[in-house]
Amino acid sequence: MSNIHVSCRVRPQNALEKKQGGLDCVATPDGKSLEVNPEDGFSTDYLRCTFDQVFPHDATQRQVYEATAKSLVVDLLDGYNCTVFAYGQTGSGKTHTVLGPKEGVGSKPDEQGLIARLVHDIFDRVGMLSSETVHFELSGSFLEIYMEQIRDLLQPNFIKKNLRIRENGPRGIYVDDLTHVPATSEEVMLQLVERGNTNRVVACTRMNNDSSRSHTILMINMTRRDVLAGTEKKATMYVVDLAGSEMVAKTMASGKTLNEARAINKSLSALSNVIKALVEGKKHIPFRDSKLTRLLQDSLGGHAKTCLIVTISASSYNVAETISTVRFGMRAKEIKNEPLLHETQSLGVAEYQEMYQALLAENAELHATLQQVQAEKETLLVKCESLERDELELEPEEHEHSISTDSQTYCISLVDVGSQTAPVEAPSSSNSLMQAFSSFLFVDNQSQRHHRTQSVDAVQSQLAVAMDKVTQLTEDLRLCRSENEALKDVHVILSEQNRTFNARAAEFEASITALHEINSSISAQNTVLSERNKELEAKAEAQMQSLASQMEPVLASPDDHTTVSESPQKHMEMLSRKLVEMKLHAHYVTEYAKAVLDHEKYEVVCQMTQLRLQNEQFRYNEHQKEVQIKELEAKCVALKETIQKSEDHASSVERSVQEYQSLYKEQVRLSHEKQQHLLKEVDYYKMIWHRVSKPTNEPSNNADAKTPSSSPPTSSLALALETIEPTLHRPASFSGAVPSEPLSLMALKRSSRTIVKPLSPSPRTLLSPRTPRPSLEGKDDENDPLSIVFTQQ
Repeated sequence: MSNIHVSCRVRPQNALEKKQGGLDCVATPDGKSLEVNPEDGFSTDYLRCTFDQVFPHDATQRQVYEATAKSLVVDLLDGYNCTVFAYGQTGSGKTHTVLGPKEGVGSKPDEQGLIARLVHDIFDRVGMLSSETVHFELSGSFLEIYMEQIRDLLQPNFIKKNLRIRENGPRGIYVDDLTHVPATSEEVMLQLVERGNTNRVVACTRMNNDSSRSHTILMINMTRRDVLAGTEKKATMYVVDLAGSEMVAKTMASGKTLNEARAINKSLSALSNVIKALVEGKKHIPFRDSKLTRLLQDSLGGHAKTCLIVTISASSYNVAETISTVRFGMRAKEIKNEPLLHETQSLGVAEYQEMYQALLAENAELHATLQQVQAEKETLLVKCESLERDELELEPEEHEHSISTDSQTYCISLVDVGSQTAPVEAPSSSNSLMQAFSSFLFVDNQSQRHHRTQSVDAVQSQLAVAMDKVTQLTEDLRLCRSENEALKDVHVILSEQNRTFNARAAEFEASITALHEINSSISAQNTVLSERNKELEAKAEAQMQSLASQMEPVLASPDDHTTVSESPQKHMEMLSRKLVEMKLHAHYVTEYAKAVLDHEKYEVVCQMTQLRLQNEQFRYNEHQKEVQIKELEAKCVALKETIQKSEDHASSVERSVQEYQSLYKEQVRLSHEKQQHLLKEVDYYKMIWHRVSKPTNEPSNNADAKTPSSSPPTSSLALALETIEPTLHRPASFSGAVPSEPLSLMALKRSSRTIVKPLSPSPRTLLSPRTPRPSLEGKDDENDPLSIVFTQQ
C-alpha cells in the first residue's frame, strides 16, 4: 500500500490579478508546508497544510520534474503502471508544468515540461538496459476528452470521434480503436506529442489567453521481454493535463465557451466525488460518472503508482479557487494504491528456455568430447612420428631381410630342382644344417615384421576412428548451431504469432463484449416492444369488444331487440348492411367458390370472409400502432428538448445566484464602509454640538429668563443622540437577504444634503435663543436616523 504522491506548485501574480488589486496571500515557509492567509479576506480564508513537496513561484522545471515524475521512469520499465496528472484553476500553470511554454516539447532545454523530460529519461534508460536477451518495445497514444467525447489526437480532422471505453481481464481498461504509434527513438515520441498537441482544443478567455478546453492524456506503452528469464512485462504511463476549473463570473464565458466550461466543471466535479468516496471508504465509487474518472480508475485507489501536481495562484484575487484546489490535493493525499507488477511468463517461452539450456549443455559436452578427441589425435600423431623414426632406424635390417628373402627363394628353387631329379640320400647332418639355416633366415625377421605391422595397423585404425569421431562431432556441432539458429528464428516467429494471437484474442473478447452489450440492448428493446405489443393488443381487444358491442344491435334481427323508439333510418341502414352481406356471401358461393375454392362448402366461404375482415382489421390496428409509436417518439424528442432547456435554465439560475452572491459580498463591504462614514459623521456632529452647547450652558440670569424655549430642543437633541449612538456603534449584521434599496443610492441621498458648518457663537447669539432653520427641516428624510440631528440643529 502506498499513498498518492501529492505536490503543490505556486504561480506568481499575473497582470490581470495585479490590475484587480490582488495581493500575495500564499506563503511557503519550507519545502513541505503551505499557508494561505489573505489580508483583506475573512477569518475562514486562512489555511495551513502540508504536502509531499511544495514548489515556490521561483522553482524551475527541472526541480519540479526531479521531485515528482523522475522516479516513475524506473517503475515503468520494471512493469508498474504510472500516472502523472496536474489539477488546478484555469491559468494556474498546469499545461506549463506538463508541456512547457507555448512551443511545447520543442522549447528550450531549461524550459521543457514533464513530458519531454520523461521521454528523454525513458529512452536513455532503455538504451542502458537493452541487451541480446532483453528487448524493449515502446509506443505512444494521445487522446483528449472534449465535451464528454473521447477523440484521437493522432488522427487528422478527428476521424476517430467518440471512442468507446472497454474493459477486460488481461488488458484492464482501454480505449477501443485508439491509434498506437511505435516509437523507436526519442525524436519519434516527441513528434507524436507535438502532433497531438496541435490538434487539441484551446480558446481565449478572460483568465487565460490559451485556455485548454479539454482533458488530454498521453499514454506511453512499454513492453519488456527477457529471453533468459522467459518473462514479459507490460506497463503504461499516463500523463494527464486536466482542463482548469472555471468560474463563469470571472471568465466571462458565453456561447460555446460556456458549454465547454460546463462540461469541464462537470467532469472535475465527478473527479472530486470519486476522491471523496475513496477517502471516506464508501463501497460504491462513482467511476462511471464521467469518461475521465473511468480512464483514471486504476490510478485512483487501483494498482498504479500515481503522482498529483496541484497548481495554484499566489494572488488574493483567486483565493477561493486556491483554497478549493488545496483541499482537493489534501483529500487526494489520503488515497492509498496497491501497485501491481504486470509480469507474465508464457509456457512456450519456458519450453524454449529449457530447450535452449539443453542445447547449451549438449554443446558443452560436444566441446569437451572434441577436446578429448583432439588430445587423443595429438597422442596418436606422436606415436606415428615415433614409429616413423623407428622404421627409418630399421632400414638396414630390411636390407638383410631382402637378402634373406633372396636366399630363401634360391633355396626353394633348389628344393624344386631336387624334387624333379631322382632322390639322393644325403647325410642327416646336411638336412639339419639346412633347416637351421632356414629358421635362422625366416623366423626372427618374420616375427618382428609381423609385430610392427600389427602395431602400425592398430595405430592407423585408432587414428581413423578418432578422425571419424572428430568429423561426426564437428557435423553434430554444426547441426546444433543450425538448429539453435533455427530455434531462435522459430522463437521470433512464435513470439510474433503469440503477439498477434493475443491481439486477435483481445479483439475477439472486445467483440464478444460488444455483442453481449448489443444482445442486452436488443433484449431490453424486445422487452419494451413486447410490453408495448401487449398494451396495443389489449387496446385492440378492447376496441374490438366495443365495436362488437356496437355491432350487435345492428346485426340482430328486427324481432329480437327492435324497440318502438328506433327510427326508420336505423332500420334502413340495418337492412342495407344485411343486403350487402348477403350479396357478398352469394358472390363467394357462385363465382369465387367455383373458380378458386373448388366447390368448397358455404361455411368455408364464410370463414374465409371473416378471416379477410380480421386481416384488414389487424392491418388497420398495425397502422394505428405505428402512428402511436411515432407520436411517442415525438413526445420523447420534445421531452429531451424540455430537459435540455431546463438544464440551461438551471445553469443560468446557478450563474445568477453566483452573481447575486458576489453582489451581496460587495454590499457587505459597502455597508462596512458606510458604517465607518456614519461613525465619523456622528463624531463630527457631536463635536459641533459641543461647540454650540458650551456658550448656552453659562450661568446668567438673563439667559435663564430669556431662554426657556431653547431647553426642550436641547434635551430632545441629547435624547436623540443617546438613542442613535448605540445603534451606530453596533456592528452591522446580515441575515442573508439582499436589501430592498441599494446602499449606493442611500449614500447618494446622504451626500446630496448640504451641511452648513456653524460659525463661532457671537455674544448676540448667546443672549438670544436659537430657532430651528426651516431650510433644513424641509430637506430631512423621515427614514433617515440622522434626521433628528438635522432637525435639532
